[in-house]
Amino acid sequence: HMPFGLHSCFSSKVPYITLLRDPVERILSTYFFAKENISRLPDEHRKIQNYTLKEFVSLDIPQTSNYQTGVLCGAIQRVDALFNAGGDLPANALLLAKENIRNFFALVGVTERFDETLLLLGRMCGWKNLHYFRRNVTAYRPAAETISEDIRDIILRKNKLDSELYSFANSLLDEKIKEYPRSFFLNLALFKTTNWLYQKKRAYGKMQKML
Repeated sequence: HMPFGLHSCFSSKVPYITLLRDPVERILSTYFFAKENISRLPDEHRKIQNYTLKEFVSLDIPQTSNYQTGVLCGAIQRVDALFNAGGDLPANALLLAKENIRNFFALVGVTERFDETLLLLGRMCGWKNLHYFRRNVTAYRPAAETISEDIRDIILRKNKLDSELYSFANSLLDEKIKEYPRSFFLNLALFKTTNWLYQKKRAYGKMQKML
């Protein structure tokens, strides 16, 4: 939600945190969320309704081509646009992204391992109540495993750097978990259970209000 480089605006050291996402999941989420929320998009982005998924992933734009690497290496500064102009990343983009992560990031999580990331972040920041409920969920987004092989191949071919960066993020997350007390996985199981109950209770409360 913000470009890398904002730390240069502050006189003291400011750590970043981020969550990386599986490239296929990220692009599917971007496309279907935008299609489902056309009325909320700026006018220049509403043209996404004219593209099929295959047409969209084939476009030569940053959103469909190693976007996460581009942001984290500092090459992509416009993070609020679907169709901002493309451009080749530097040859050492992946190396730069990894170096920036090592030098500036207190934590790099993974969307597909959100609960693990949240537990680590809670311990780091001293947060006590970590329960959450999901918002901005695209109701009619197909599962990644149902996408045709040709579309998946296009996404993976155009996001080789992001795939490597995603693997790197997972390895960093594993290292952080090893630094956590031995009770991490017990705490994780307990948190998943209590958060499930919290979500059910919240959903029940919303249903009562509606009735």
